[in-house]
Amino acid sequence: MSKTSSHEVQNFWRPAYEAIAAVVWFIGALVYLGIGRRFDGLIAYSGLLAIPMTGMALYRLGQAVRIWNFKCRLWSPSPIFSTVQRVLSKQKKRRALWLGWGFTWEPLHAKRLRVISSLDEEQTKPPPSYLRLRQWLNLSVPNHTTDGYHYVHGVGDREDDVFVDYESLRGHTYIVGTTGAGKTRTFEILIAQAVARGGPVLVLDPKGDLDLRDRCHAEALRHGRQADFRFFSPTLPQFSMRLNPLQNYARSSQIANRIASLLPRGGTSTAFRDFAWRAINVVVDGLLQSGSDPNLMNLRRYVEGDIDGLIVKAVERYLTDIAFREPRVRGWQSEVRTLVGNLKQGGSVSLDRDTSLRAVALATYYTQTVKPGYPDKTIDAMLSIMLHDRAHYSKLISNLIPLLEQLTSGPMQQLLSPNCDDPADVRTIENFQKLIDKNSIVYINLDTLADSIVGSAVGSLFLADLTSVAAARYASEQTNLPPVSVFVDEAAEMINDAFIQNLNKGRGAGFELYIASQTIADFVAKMGDAAMAMQALGNTNTTIALRIKDPDTRKFASTLFGETHFAETSTGHSASTIHPAENLDFGGTVSKTQQRKDLAIVSEDALGKLPNLHYFASLPGGKRIKGRIPILPIAPEERYRPSLPRAIPIAEPLTQVAEVSSTTPTASPAAPQPAYTWTVSE
Repeated sequence: MSKTSSHEVQNFWRPAYEAIAAVVWFIGALVYLGIGRRFDGLIAYSGLLAIPMTGMALYRLGQAVRIWNFKCRLWSPSPIFSTVQRVLSKQKKRRALWLGWGFTWEPLHAKRLRVISSLDEEQTKPPPSYLRLRQWLNLSVPNHTTDGYHYVHGVGDREDDVFVDYESLRGHTYIVGTTGAGKTRTFEILIAQAVARGGPVLVLDPKGDLDLRDRCHAEALRHGRQADFRFFSPTLPQFSMRLNPLQNYARSSQIANRIASLLPRGGTSTAFRDFAWRAINVVVDGLLQSGSDPNLMNLRRYVEGDIDGLIVKAVERYLTDIAFREPRVRGWQSEVRTLVGNLKQGGSVSLDRDTSLRAVALATYYTQTVKPGYPDKTIDAMLSIMLHDRAHYSKLISNLIPLLEQLTSGPMQQLLSPNCDDPADVRTIENFQKLIDKNSIVYINLDTLADSIVGSAVGSLFLADLTSVAAARYASEQTNLPPVSVFVDEAAEMINDAFIQNLNKGRGAGFELYIASQTIADFVAKMGDAAMAMQALGNTNTTIALRIKDPDTRKFASTLFGETHFAETSTGHSASTIHPAENLDFGGTVSKTQQRKDLAIVSEDALGKLPNLHYFASLPGGKRIKGRIPILPIAPEERYRPSLPRAIPIAEPLTQVAEVSSTTPTASPAAPQPAYTWTVSE
C-alpha cells in the first residue's frame, strides 16, 4: 500500500484507545519488574520482560499523543503576531515571496475535512488531562475561537513556510474575502516585501485605511527610501501631492476613452456616451493644436461652452505655422482684424463677447482662404461643434458636465488639474510615469466612503493612466526594469476596460497587479456584465481566498481548486428468529456498499468557515495551499505624520457636486453660451 493510501485509513479524530493499551503495558511492566525484585532464581529473570513491555507502552503512548496533538491542531490559537524583520529575512533567504505558514492542500485533506466537519465538537478535542499537561510543560494550549473553525487548518500533518516564486507574481494576484477576513493584513505583508525588492510600489485604497498608509511609510523608512514616499488624499489636500491623471497617453483618443468610460453604458445611454466621447476628443485635439496640456479643468471649460475660445487659440497657432509655407497667408492677422471690424459694423452677427467675435472672424478666414489648400481636421471638428445647435448640444452632454464638475470641484480642482505657474503652491506635481521612473512608494486615498461617485471616478482615471504607462513601458523594449507592484483594494469600485487590458497584457511591461474585493458580484455590478467580470478575474493566475460569505463567490473560488473522488461506505444488517422445527435458532444478513462521489478539494463550506487571516491559495500550475498569515504591528514612530512648510490655499468648490445619472440622460439647463448666428459661404 502506498504512503498516501495508508494515511487515508488513519483516523486521528477517534478516541485514543492506544492510551488504554499504553497504561496496560505500563502496569504489566511494573508487575514483572516487581516480580524480578521480589523473587530469586529463574523467576527473577522474568523481570526482564519489563523492558519490552515498557517499550510497547511507550510505542502505544506515542500513537495516542499523535492523535491528541492532531486534535490540538484542530483548535490552534489565533491570531499570530510577527515582525517585518522576520518576514524580510525569510524573503531574502529564499529569494521568493513569503506568504505565511501552511501546507500543500491535497485530496487527502479534503476527505479528512469532510469527515471532521460532521463530528460533534467534543469528539475533536483532546482530553482535559492532556491539555493540563501541555500547559504545565509551557506548550501552546488549544483555544476555541468564534471567528471561524480552526480545524480547517488543523487537518494538515504539519505546516511550513509558504513561498511563491517572483515569476508567478507577474501573472497578477486576486485576493477575495469578506470584511474583516484579512485582506488589508495580506496587503501589508505583500507591500512590505514589494518595497524590499526595490521597485516602484503603488497602492490605491478607496476607503483610506490608515494601516495601509502607515505601512507604506514605515517600509520607506526601513529601507532608507523616505524621499520616495508620496501621498495623495482629497481628505488632506494641503499635504497631498498633485497628480494629473491625463498626463500620459500615446494617442489623444485615449483621454476621451478614459473619461467616456466613466459614463453610463448600455441601452439608450450609448448614443449620449458616444457624443460625449467625440466632444472630449475634439477639445483634446484642440488643446494639443493650441500647445496646451490637457487637464480636467481645461476639458470642463471648453466642453461646457467656451469652444470659441479654444478655436481662437488653435486657429491662430495653425495660421502662424502655415504662414511660413504659404506667402498669401502671411497677412492673416490684418485680414482677420478687417473681418472683425466688418462683423461689428454689419450687425448681422449677435455676439456676447469679443472672444466669440474673433472666433467667427478666424473661422471665416480659415474656411474661405486656408481650408481649400491646407485643411485641418481638428479645426474642422471644432467648427462643427461651434455650429451645432446649442440646446441640442447641451442635451447630448448632459451626463458629461456633472462628471467633469465632480472631478474639478473643491480640492479636486488643484489636486487633479495642477497649475505649474502658481508660486504659492509648494506641493509636488507628479504623474505616474515620473513616479514609476523614480521608483516611488505611492499611497493614494480615494475617500470613497465620503464620496463614492467621485472616488470611483478618480480611481478609474488613475488605473487608465497606469495602463498607458504600462503600454509605453512595453513599447520601449527595455530590459532589466524593476517590477511595478500595484495594489488595488476594493478593485471593483474602479475597474474599467483599460485596467482589464493591463491585467491581460501588463505582464510584458513588468507590472505585478494585486487586486482585492469582497465578492465577484461587485465586479458584475460595476461592469454590468458577468462575462466581462469573469474576463477580468480570469487574467489573474494566483487567487488567495480568505473567508467568503457570498454563495456565488464561494462557488467561484471552489471551482478553482478542482475536484477529487470520495469513497463513501455504508453497511447494513438484519436479524430474524427462525422456527425451531427448522433446527435453526436465528438468521441474519449483513450488507456493505461503497459508492464513489465527487468531492470539491476546497469546498464552499470550508471557504465560509475560515478564521481571520487564514486562506486557501491557488497558485500557477495548479498548486493548492492552505495557509495563514501573521499580523505585523507598526511602531508609533513609523507611522505617517504629514507636515507642510506653510499653509496652502485650497480653492473653494466651483459648483454644487451633482451625481451622474445611471439612467437615460435628460436635458439640463444649458451653461451660459455666446449667442451668435453664423453662416459661411464656401
